[in-house]
Amino acid sequence: MIRGDVYAYSTDIQEAWHRPTYKVMGETSVNVSQKFLLDVNLISQGGMKAFDPVADAQVELDPAFDLNVRTEYLISETISIFARFNNITSNQYPLFFNYPVRGFQALGGFTWSF
Repeated sequence: MIRGDVYAYSTDIQEAWHRPTYKVMGETSVNVSQKFLLDVNLISQGGMKAFDPVADAQVELDPAFDLNVRTEYLISETISIFARFNNITSNQYPLFFNYPVRGFQALGGFTWSF
């Protein structure tokens, strides 16, 4: 799946703070084999503006780029193990002024259905 959005805002205030003017997303899920699954997710957005109260000025936030991967191995019909990697590029983009997202993250675990 690939999706692209372009946004325009009309507000009574100066700007639509922390709202992107564009967003591009891509996502795919692949069944590599009968027991191995792979999901890849990509998000990019930008054009966000914020207000800096110290400088009393409008600032433009850096564009966001996020790449995420999830793998899962099905041991049986009820048990599987997985690994998830978020923000693989470790891009320190801000979603809000002076609040950057976390860098690279990894999570692993197992699932059991009963």
